[in-house]
Amino acid sequence: TVYEAEIAATVLGVELLQREVNCTRTASIALDNTAAIQASSLRSPAPGRYLTDLFHTAVRDLKASRPHLRLTLRWVPGHADIPGNEAADEAAKEAARGESSPSALLPRSLRKPLPQSATRARQNYKMELDRR
Repeated sequence: TVYEAEIAATVLGVELLQREVNCTRTASIALDNTAAIQASSLRSPAPGRYLTDLFHTAVRDLKASRPHLRLTLRWVPGHADIPGNEAADEAAKEAARGESSPSALLPRSLRKPLPQSATRARQNYKMELDRR
């Protein structure tokens, strides 16, 4: 789902920050999905929970190596011609089509295909029924 893709993108964003040696004070990850931003602070069971767990682990590892880093998740309006956001949306579409980075370049936690969510399974079932 888009929601899960946005959370996976936050995991990738934190992993990229981990590789950026000059980022020691402040960093920001911009998302156009408010539900994904809200989910980043939840610790209770919810759809895509395994992804929020990956996000929390990645942030914990980043903060351990850079204790003074201030990381912010911020909302940006989608489809508003913001160059970085439009590029990220295009990259997400490529990943959804299976045209993503070689798995060796991805964080270990994201190298395997993501489990299909119940929401996505329902959407696929409905699409199959509509085709008949």
